[in-house]
Amino acid sequence: MTNEPNSHEVDAQTRRDRVVVDRKTWSPAQIVAGVAGLFLTVLGAVAALRVGFDFDATDSVLGLTHTLLMAAIHLVVGIIYLVTAGNALGSRGTLTTMGLLLLAFGLVYGIESDSLAGALGGDPTIGWIYAIIGAASLITAWVSPTIHVRREATARRTDTVHEQDLPPSIP
Repeated sequence: MTNEPNSHEVDAQTRRDRVVVDRKTWSPAQIVAGVAGLFLTVLGAVAALRVGFDFDATDSVLGLTHTLLMAAIHLVVGIIYLVTAGNALGSRGTLTTMGLLLLAFGLVYGIESDSLAGALGGDPTIGWIYAIIGAASLITAWVSPTIHVRREATARRTDTVHEQDLPPSIP
């Protein structure tokens, strides 16, 4: 009798390895988008509640004169920023696009606030706030990296194969 096992007498074992890869992606741009989005959303919601659904009415929030249209602009831009804060891969691109739009809107509104007084409230400070948020968004999008964190785990499983499960031997 030999020391080598016969395939019909001993259970055979099969080892299977499975590698599980988990990737987490984040960017500091998400923080900037979240803070700006939260600020603009809250500002827009409070302004909309104070003004009501009267399109000719104005009211003051944080010392800034608002109309319903300006409140709606705050809400839409704020929600876009909040959605952007949840996606690391899209945050830099969206911050670049929104930053350019807000910078242009803020400069025009800050310079020509008297011309926009009827529709938007005419407070030039709001324009400068938008220009600052736009510039901060652009700078953040340009300098903020996208960070990929990769984690690997190996799951090992050993299956025991019994003699009755083996294919018939070939003579």
